[in-house]
Amino acid sequence: MERLKIQEIKEKYPDEWVLLLEPETDKMLHIHGGIVAVHSPKRSDIYAQLQHYTQRRAVYFTGQFGKNKIYAL
Repeated sequence: MERLKIQEIKEKYPDEWVLLLEPETDKMLHIHGGIVAVHSPKRSDIYAQLQHYTQRRAVYFTGQFGKNKIYAL
C-alpha cells in the first residue's frame, strides 16, 4: 500500500468511499492524503472493514454530494 495525496486518491477512485490509514490532516482535520486500505462505491463496505484496522484512520468520499439529497453518516 502506498501513500497518496488526496487528489491522486480522487483520480484513482472516483465517486467511491475510501478507508484511509494514517491520514494526513491539517489543524482543521481536512484530509490531504493517506494510505488507501479499502475502497468501494458502497459506504457499507467500508464500515464493515473498519474493525480490521486499529491504527489512525479516516473514511472519505471522493465524489460530490448532490444538492437535493440527504445523507446520513
